[in-house]
Amino acid sequence: MLDIELNEVDLDNLERIRKSNLGLKKDLLQNKRDISKVLSLNFKDKDSRNKMILKAYKDVFTQKEIVEFFGISASLVSKILKS
Repeated sequence: MLDIELNEVDLDNLERIRKSNLGLKKDLLQNKRDISKVLSLNFKDKDSRNKMILKAYKDVFTQKEIVEFFGISASLVSKILKS
């Protein structure tokens, strides 16, 4: 798993993301503030960040949404997903 420490709120938010599916995606995205907080964590290293990006993509988020949440370029997200 990821080698980062999360507080209870972050863990709750990650659990909501994990349980999400395409039908709930719109509801979750309406609360972007909570999701953005989880996805914009200060990662210890790039590997931790990249693992979170891969998980977010696997859990139904689009590349565009990941770019917006993490504040990184589309080309970097594409490279991470291809790795």
